[in-house]
Amino acid sequence: METGLGFVFLKIAGLLGEWIGWLLLALAILTWKSRGRGRALAATLFVTTYLLAIPFGRNLLCEPLEAPFPPPDAAAIATFQPQAVVVLGGGVLNSPLQGDAIAPSALARLNVAWRMAHDLNLPLIASGGAIKTQRSEAEMMIEQAMNWGGIPKGIAESNSATTRSNATMVHGVLASLRVERVILVTSGIHLRRASRAFVQEGIEFLPVPADPRWFVANNWLTALRPLSGTLSDSADAIHEWVGHLAGR
Repeated sequence: METGLGFVFLKIAGLLGEWIGWLLLALAILTWKSRGRGRALAATLFVTTYLLAIPFGRNLLCEPLEAPFPPPDAAAIATFQPQAVVVLGGGVLNSPLQGDAIAPSALARLNVAWRMAHDLNLPLIASGGAIKTQRSEAEMMIEQAMNWGGIPKGIAESNSATTRSNATMVHGVLASLRVERVILVTSGIHLRRASRAFVQEGIEFLPVPADPRWFVANNWLTALRPLSGTLSDSADAIHEWVGHLAGR
């Protein structure tokens, strides 16, 4: 294992291999060269960006969102007796070259939901409308799930655009199917907001997290190392907190 200054040098070199390293370096230089209010503003931007880009700062945002929703064990699922699995969309990618595709976060949700529907032999309901895409996110998710196979039925709810409308539209689908109890799958950081929306609709559900963002760092150096992916996680968590406060 690398030790001493050589180890630190390698970590710094790795950091500058990511765009977040260059951004922090630019902000540090700006802070050093600025004066008065400009220096204070640059220093604030540097500290804020650094805190959001390290696991310690990310966990401060993500842990309160994810911790209340641990994955249920087999006994809890059996006791609940679900009748269907519901998965909420998590975004799509639109490329001029490759066309529409399911975003990584949504694919992680779908993978968990499909496995549960497959193992429990339950229908899978995907919820998510079309935003800047030709097909709805729900349609793409169900198509992918059916390609994986092994589930009795796939249903796409394609008219929702927010978490609140996810719950409203899914409630109508469940009523038409005479389904009373569902497993609800979405990202762990999204479950707090999604749970509130589904409770408001009177839907009986068992929350199941996917796509975890809250991780315990192995050591202090890892906990304090800024990474672009960590900054992205923090941005997603801030989005969830804002959405929760706004009731969307």
